[in-house]
Amino acid sequence: MAQTDAELLALIREGDQDAQVAFAQRHVIWTRVYANRRGASDPLARDISQDVVVQMISRPPLDLQDTSARGYMRRIIRRMIAWADMQSLVAELTGLTNVEASQTGPLTAAERQEQLSAVWRAICELSTAERAVFPLRYGQGLTFAEIAKITDRPEKTVWVSHHRALKKMRRKLSRFFV
Repeated sequence: MAQTDAELLALIREGDQDAQVAFAQRHVIWTRVYANRRGASDPLARDISQDVVVQMISRPPLDLQDTSARGYMRRIIRRMIAWADMQSLVAELTGLTNVEASQTGPLTAAERQEQLSAVWRAICELSTAERAVFPLRYGQGLTFAEIAKITDRPEKTVWVSHHRALKKMRRKLSRFFV
């Protein structure tokens, strides 16, 4: 009989390398497919899959509520995708993907770097609920109803989080926009 994820993780915490291999083999393809289905591109899905499996093996959770680790890994994957989407959003908002590679002069590159840093700080200062809405709304173009379904929150709550986040962002970034 195959061991459950909870049993494998207990063995991994004790240093069992066979358990590490068994856990990785069991979940590496599933994590990649799940990340793809959640909207991650193939290269990003591969990176996320590897990161999630390595994270589970290097720091196995102590509070696994189920015999399967997939629910736990789903949350990690969703957070990683949201983080990647947030990074893309910051680049899109500032019109900047790589300051060093830009063909602009040094002053313009420095100004763009300052703008990018300000946007990034403003996003990081938002609450988790506010921050979660941005990549879904602007990165993936989802409606408030779709975001509500994904986040298991009422649509009005999602709309309020979005509205508050926009207000905070406008206030914090007003010096960059006339």
